[in-house]
Amino acid sequence: MYKLVISKLGSTGTGTVTSSPSGINCGSICSTSFNRGTDVILTATPGVNSFFGGWGGACSSCGTNLQCQITMDTDKTCIATFNAGIVLKYPNGGEVLASGNTETILWESIPSADHFNLKLSTDNGMTWGTIATNVTGNSYDWAVPVPANNKRKCLIKVIAFNSSNVKIGADRSDLPFTIEVVRLSSPNGGETLKSGNAYDITWTTNATKRPVARVKLFYTKDGGLTWNLINTLTGNPGTYTWTVPNVTTTKTKCRVKVVLKDSAGNTVGSDGSDSFFTITP
Repeated sequence: MYKLVISKLGSTGTGTVTSSPSGINCGSICSTSFNRGTDVILTATPGVNSFFGGWGGACSSCGTNLQCQITMDTDKTCIATFNAGIVLKYPNGGEVLASGNTETILWESIPSADHFNLKLSTDNGMTWGTIATNVTGNSYDWAVPVPANNKRKCLIKVIAFNSSNVKIGADRSDLPFTIEVVRLSSPNGGETLKSGNAYDITWTTNATKRPVARVKLFYTKDGGLTWNLINTLTGNPGTYTWTVPNVTTTKTKCRVKVVLKDSAGNTVGSDGSDSFFTITP
């Protein structure tokens, strides 16, 4: 016989897991043994003001289905997650979203949630602006805003209300995500470049507040204490062949920076190498 163990997790949510054939009623009985080869159907039932967040462990392939069938061919542990209130699923931290793109904000909520307000912070939660109000369902197609520069400390907040317009829960991104206007692709850190060689600097531009009229490229050899102009380019070609500057000793704290300018000379986006690269003599 093989042992089946049910582990329940979640953010203060409640619920039970039962089995067919009988033996699991978790609740109180969260482990039992079944004969080898037995097909077991597990059923998750959320408690009041809770919702089922999904299966994990040996049951992870069942996702968020309330029922999950497994075959007892070894000892197994299944995790059932029950959450209370509301849980933001996306963006939840670490994502890089292109300015001007459409992204779908996703969340899960209890049945009594009737409508939702959505908010955005670009300063790690110090201030919040409204994305939308009175949203129904568990998703919203969001037009990612176009900031004047990359924003690396963004958070989404979703607030739930019942049919009487009483707030019943809220959740926000677990970690910051990025709204990206421009990305320097290369050199982005870790490369070793040789003095005098040709090297292609490349970058990708998303939506900008105003059209890009020219691009300024800079480099540093001292970790950003001083920046030297490489060139000013008309338009926004996305690539530039750079003659790597001469050095007499190896420089290990080099970076490149791309700055987008509009016709009035205002910056509409910038990005630099994520980490240092090296220039050798």
